[in-house]
Amino acid sequence: MELPKSSNYPRHARAYVDYCLQKGGVPDASSFAQYTTDLPPNRVSPIRKFMLFYQRIGQPRVVPDPKPSKIPPTANDLIQRFIQEAKTLQGERSRQTYTKALTTFFAYMNRQQQMGKPASLSGLTVTEFVHHLLKENYSPFTINLYLSAVKQLAIWCIGQREALMLTEIQLSNLGDIKAVRGLTIDRRTVSSTV
Repeated sequence: MELPKSSNYPRHARAYVDYCLQKGGVPDASSFAQYTTDLPPNRVSPIRKFMLFYQRIGQPRVVPDPKPSKIPPTANDLIQRFIQEAKTLQGERSRQTYTKALTTFFAYMNRQQQMGKPASLSGLTVTEFVHHLLKENYSPFTINLYLSAVKQLAIWCIGQREALMLTEIQLSNLGDIKAVRGLTIDRRTVSSTV
């Protein structure tokens, strides 16, 4: 969906989704009617557009953003360097999304290591991360977005192998990340209920 840069769409859609999460409901015709009852038309319109988009992508489960957790400073430094140097990231929103995805991944990896489990920037750990996100009820769309961010980081790290002083084992592990498959997203067309 193409939106003008000055659009209030994301802010209003986010407020509506937050409302649904607080009420324990889902974005549907009923919550839409309740939320928009006293809103002016210029606030209802962006939410209606969001509902059409939400239906078009198959109404995936909506879950709250994960609570931020600490990651090692070296992981944070790596993320920040990647975000600054990545040529594929256009716009502040993309950088924020990738930062969040990579922070979530490194926080998962850090928790695994603290429990004594092997975890690294490798295909095996990324596969386990995808399964973890599934268990936490992340939508397939979000999981694929997070996976894409980790894959882009891996590609960037391989390109920076000399500066990062990567070993052959680390390069092999990074290469294995490319083989991790994303989830299939159900793109069935859902008729409008709004």
